[in-house]
Amino acid sequence: MIMKYIYKSGETVKELRSYPNKDEGSKILGFDYENDSIYVIVAADKPDYDSNTHYLQFQEEYTEELYEGFHNVKICNHTWSAVQLSDEQIIENLTNHMGNYLDAEYPMHKREKHSAEGCYYLLAKIEGNITQEQEDRRTYIDSMYDWITSVRADRDTKEEELITNNTLPSFEWEAKPE
Repeated sequence: MIMKYIYKSGETVKELRSYPNKDEGSKILGFDYENDSIYVIVAADKPDYDSNTHYLQFQEEYTEELYEGFHNVKICNHTWSAVQLSDEQIIENLTNHMGNYLDAEYPMHKREKHSAEGCYYLLAKIEGNITQEQEDRRTYIDSMYDWITSVRADRDTKEEELITNNTLPSFEWEAKPE
């Protein structure tokens, strides 16, 4: 809990370094103990939330409740709540997360290299001189492309579940084949 003192006069709100006594309070320009209020800020901790599906919203509430131990200090509650993003934003985050995952696990330079190897495989197949090493390599490359297709299909399924069932997606993806 963070405690700060502020005073409020109409729309003006100023933070105080510490709780002012009557002499210090009167030195604050325009501060009047009869008409203005001193508040102690009671701040709640921020909740845990997934930034892919929610954002934090700050709320400030000035109450008339007196702070315990003070006869003229009221409570100002600072709270945070996790608010769900729009479906469009969640889908955009889902797509970006999947793209980042694929790029991290199977970078573009490897995909391009494997595409080139696929061309050499086809050439060797046409010429009729495919080695076992080329066959094994082609099987591995096919498994990688099948994995990419599976991850993309999983993203599409998660998007569909969000739209039809309002089910928040998980941002976990199928592991890359070895």
